[in-house]
Amino acid sequence: MKIFYWCPFISRVATPTSVINSIKSLTKYSNQKFECSLINVANEWSNFNEIKKIDNLKIYNLHNTLDFNNLPKGGFLKSRITYFIVFFRSIIKLHFFLKKHEPNFLVVHLLTFIPLILLSIFNYKTKFILRISGLPILNWPRTIFWKHVSSKLYKVLTPTKLTEDLLLKKKIFPKNIISTVYDPIICVNEIMKKKKIKIKNNFLKKDYIISIGRLTKQKNYFFLLGVIHSLIKEKFKIKILILGDGEEKKKLQNYVDKNKLDKEIYLNGFQDNVYNFLSKSDFFILTSKWEDPGFVILEAMFLRKVVISSDCYNGPIEIIKNNFNGFLFKQNDQQECVNKIKNTYASINNFDKEIKQIKLNALKTARKFTIFNHYKEFVKHIL
Repeated sequence: MKIFYWCPFISRVATPTSVINSIKSLTKYSNQKFECSLINVANEWSNFNEIKKIDNLKIYNLHNTLDFNNLPKGGFLKSRITYFIVFFRSIIKLHFFLKKHEPNFLVVHLLTFIPLILLSIFNYKTKFILRISGLPILNWPRTIFWKHVSSKLYKVLTPTKLTEDLLLKKKIFPKNIISTVYDPIICVNEIMKKKKIKIKNNFLKKDYIISIGRLTKQKNYFFLLGVIHSLIKEKFKIKILILGDGEEKKKLQNYVDKNKLDKEIYLNGFQDNVYNFLSKSDFFILTSKWEDPGFVILEAMFLRKVVISSDCYNGPIEIIKNNFNGFLFKQNDQQECVNKIKNTYASINNFDKEIKQIKLNALKTARKFTIFNHYKEFVKHIL
């Protein structure tokens, strides 16, 4: 049974990792029932090292000359120019590609309008599965288009129940084709192996908290720096390591330098392996404006780290039950976030039984997002 994945991406967001883990799960547990392939639209997968580790994975290049690395990127306008270039150069090629290869299923992530426009015009033997990545912006063009194409979709899969409920409430898709299938975030063996790798030039041996993510407005890092700055002004001893790159990195570093916080706040850039840093941290903090579901909080929970998160939609507010498997604070409430950090440090230092139970509950929650559980749920809803 042939399953093709469509997931053209400009930057390293979480969705491509979800695609790779989905392929790993189907390849590993299906006993060769599924033959998985990636459509490499504009050379986006060429530097994705994880795909080299998957046996029998086929990669089809839709273009020989189109390359995201040579297209405009950075900011809303440039990204839209890139999308239009990819659209006009890919839509006809994808049509003939699907007619030629006729996969049983096409799982559609990102730049979904290209395959969905084709689906609305032509008939294919292939069954189209729309995978909603993140909390969708339901503007009127998207809403009308999704409603129009919904009758020809085989399935719609959402990463959280809250997203599924939203789409059902808006009556965009028929109830019988929409299901929640959790992202395959946790690769147990891989995480356990990577967390043991020694960190080179580790300047933070212990006693630090950690935050991981793209340095963008969505992640709300200026709020986090403000929280840390406030704690330092109160003479509270704290160090934070922030891993990730993005368009706000320079501004964030300027904030650190201007306020002389370079001994407490470390912007350490993108890291291929975050698990070794994460495993040695005191706890993890997320201040995002939205997540769906929030890969890194689940990775932290799997490593039995206490997670403090904003109560943003959709992932954290669904995954974290306050004081049960982590802690939530009201989004952009600086004082509540400060108090959560202080209280968490006090509980950890006092070896409170409640913290031990929260860590155990967090681990149980994270196990719902393993690649094996994804395989079971995917097969259940697709076949």
